[in-house]
Amino acid sequence: MAAIARLKAFSVTEENENTGGIVFAKHAITARRIGANQYADGEFGYVTCRRAKWADEYAEHGDVPLSAMVEAGWDFECGSCGRRIDSDMCWERDIALDDIIGSQRSIAYCNAVCEAEYKLTRAKAERVQMRWIRRFRRLVKARFPDAVIVKGEGIGSEKGAHAYATTAKDGRWHIDQVAVSFEFPGMQIAPATLRYDRRSSWGRNGTRPNKPYWSCCNGDREVFEAWAKQSRPVRQHLEQGATAGVPELNEHMFGQGSNQ
Repeated sequence: MAAIARLKAFSVTEENENTGGIVFAKHAITARRIGANQYADGEFGYVTCRRAKWADEYAEHGDVPLSAMVEAGWDFECGSCGRRIDSDMCWERDIALDDIIGSQRSIAYCNAVCEAEYKLTRAKAERVQMRWIRRFRRLVKARFPDAVIVKGEGIGSEKGAHAYATTAKDGRWHIDQVAVSFEFPGMQIAPATLRYDRRSSWGRNGTRPNKPYWSCCNGDREVFEAWAKQSRPVRQHLEQGATAGVPELNEHMFGQGSNQ
């Protein structure tokens, strides 16, 4: 019975940008094809493929620790501080290779300090984002008491809400985008949305004020506007602030959404 060929490690890089990674395959041609799909949009001729015997020991796990890749000459960007992680950085900052955190399939960190700072920053961002999601949901229920809030938070059309917050140079948090979805009577295609885009330039005359606006599919717009006209708000304002007031339904503040 013929022995089963073991997976070998290959270094596959895109020729122009020199990006790439370690690919495990039985043959170089297979590794090159896999690498082309991952790093060169499937362009076989745009990648180079070389044996990386030093990484053979990681074939069983299918991933390579960054410490081993840096030792072999690879470099990465820290997901927290943004520094270039390479052997020179380790020498200059007195960081041991074993201190580098991550693998080629995960976020890279210089060390445990950078990883902790990143997680703390993400936790703060998520707290701010959830605060704004809850705030916008209250605005929806204030304007449309019989609206049904779509549950779930995150990024993606299947989720009921998402938000994105960033920090300014002064360290204060700013909300760049919020969107909460809700169902309404007579809806046929998809839920409507109360949305805020801080940096959006869409709208009449190419500009949009930094205010929330209502949005729904074109196919549902007539039904939505008819329902909105007969709906009675619980109260006009829940909070103070530039984006806190319940937006009026008018041509300037109504996005049409996608034509589904």
